[in-house]
Amino acid sequence: MSDRTLGELAGLLGGDLMGDPAAPCGRVVADSREVGPGDLFIALEGRNTDGHSFVDEVLSLGGYALVRKNGWRSGVIVVEDPLHALWRGARARRARLGSRVVGLTGSNGKTTTRELINAGLSGRLRVERSEKNYNNEIGLPLCLLNTSGDAEVLVLEMGMNHPGELAFLGSMAQPDITIVTSIGRAHMEYFENRDAIALAKSELLRATVRQGGCVIPVGEPMLRSAAEERDLSVITVGDGGDVWLEADRDGGVAMPWNLRIRLSVPGEHNRTNALFALAACEMVGAPVSECLEGMASYAGMAGRGRVTDGLSGVRVLDESYNANPDSTLACLDELAGFSGALGAVLGEMRELGERSVDLHVEVLEHAATLGLRFLLLVGGDYRSALERADWLDWGECEIAACSDAEEAVLHVTRTVSAGDSVLVKGSHSVGLERVVAALVGGD
Repeated sequence: MSDRTLGELAGLLGGDLMGDPAAPCGRVVADSREVGPGDLFIALEGRNTDGHSFVDEVLSLGGYALVRKNGWRSGVIVVEDPLHALWRGARARRARLGSRVVGLTGSNGKTTTRELINAGLSGRLRVERSEKNYNNEIGLPLCLLNTSGDAEVLVLEMGMNHPGELAFLGSMAQPDITIVTSIGRAHMEYFENRDAIALAKSELLRATVRQGGCVIPVGEPMLRSAAEERDLSVITVGDGGDVWLEADRDGGVAMPWNLRIRLSVPGEHNRTNALFALAACEMVGAPVSECLEGMASYAGMAGRGRVTDGLSGVRVLDESYNANPDSTLACLDELAGFSGALGAVLGEMRELGERSVDLHVEVLEHAATLGLRFLLLVGGDYRSALERADWLDWGECEIAACSDAEEAVLHVTRTVSAGDSVLVKGSHSVGLERVVAALVGGD
C-alpha cells in the first residue's frame, strides 16, 4: 500500500502521530530487520526482546515506528499498547476492504491449500494471500494492514493451538468464505480429544460473515452445526460429500467436475488439498477447469512438500516445517510411491500431550511396513517410542536414534546413497531444515 500516508495509518491504529501526516508509508512490519525506507515498524514487547530497543535504528534507516511511550523524535506513532493498536488497525482495515476474504484453517494442509487457491485464481482475479507463516495474532493483522486496496480476493491462513484463538483471529479477518481442511491430531497437548479440536475449528465458521460460504470435510457435525448457525452455503469434501476424489492409477479425478488432477506436488493428501482449493475457487465464482490448470504450476514450498533432487542423485521430500501424527502418516504413504531405496528422517512431533509417545509408536508401526532402507529418529519421544515398540520387525532397515538435528545431519550424510528417496519431516522446533540443507546443498 505505497499510496497511503502516515496520517492515515495513525488513524487506523488509533495513535498520536509525531511527524508529517502526509508522508507516504509503505509496509507494516514487526521485524526491524525487514524495515526499509518508509516502512512502519511495530515495536512489540516479547519475552526476550523489546522492539523499542530497535526504534532508533529504524528511524535512522528512514522508517517509522509504532511505540508505546513519548520521548522519540519525529517519525513515530504513540499508542498505549502497540499490540492492541495492531489489532485495532487490522479490524479497521478489514472494515474498509472491498476484497472477498477467504479464511482458511485446518490441522493439516492449510498452507498448501492456500497456495493452490492462489495458483488457481491468479491470472483470473487479483489475489493476495498470507505471507510465509503469518497466521497468528501478529502475522494475521500484518497481512490485513499490508493488503492493497485493489485485491479482489484475499486468502488468509489462520492457525491455532488453544481454544479461542480462531474466534479472536476470525474477529479480525471476518471471512466471507471459510475453509476447514481437516480435523486432525495436532496440538493434542491443549485439547482433551478430537471433538475439542473440532469445536475449536468451528470458531472460524462462527466468525464468518452471515450468509457467506464454507468448505468443510464431510462427516463433521460440529462444523456443519456452526455453518448452519451462520446460514452459510456449504460444500463438503470427501467420500459421500459434494466434492470427492475418484482415485485411479493416474492419480485421480476431481468430482463432480470430472477433471483429472495433475499436480507438481505428489501424494493423495495434496490431491485432497486441491479439492478444497477447487471448491473455494468455485465458491468465489471462478471457472474450476481453468483454476485446476493454474494449480498444476504449484511446486511446493520449502519445508512443506517440495520435492528436490539433491546431492549425489538423492531425491528429497522436504516436509521439515511441521509434523503431527496424521500428516506424518500421509507423508510416509507418499514416500512409499517414490523410486529407489527409501529412507526417512523423522523429528519428534511436539505439543501432543500425555499420548505423545503412543502417537509416535503409531507412526513407527506404519513406517515398519514400508520396507525402508534406513530410518533416523530425532528427539526423545521417538527414542522412547522405539524402545516401547521393540516387537516391530524392521527387516534390513538401518535405524538410528539421534538427540538433535546436528547428530541427524552426521548420520544421514554417512547413510544416504545415490538414487535414494528420503523424507524429512518433524516439528519446526526440531530444526530438520538443516538435514534438508545437508542433502540438497545450501546453508
